[in-house]
Amino acid sequence: KCDCGYEFGDYKINWKTKCRIRVRDTIDSIEELYPKFMGSDPKWEELREYFCPNCFTLLDVEAVPPGYPTIFNFLPDIDAFYKKWLGRTPPDKE
Repeated sequence: KCDCGYEFGDYKINWKTKCRIRVRDTIDSIEELYPKFMGSDPKWEELREYFCPNCFTLLDVEAVPPGYPTIFNFLPDIDAFYKKWLGRTPPDKE
């Protein structure tokens, strides 16, 4: 959930697929951020900026090889957390 209140949906689905995405994959777009010769080579790396679709807050940036799939940073195992750590049944299973 973004600070503006926008909800990205189920935690099991990568929230980045619901974002506005800007891909910096040219010398000109990378040089908007980095001085000349200080940025990455777009043949080797692209920058993906993920923005909230409601308020356009920058939420995450990935620096990945071109064509690399969207990174799913974290998928919590809610059932294991409740069973192994808290020693009880998850609320949705009661």
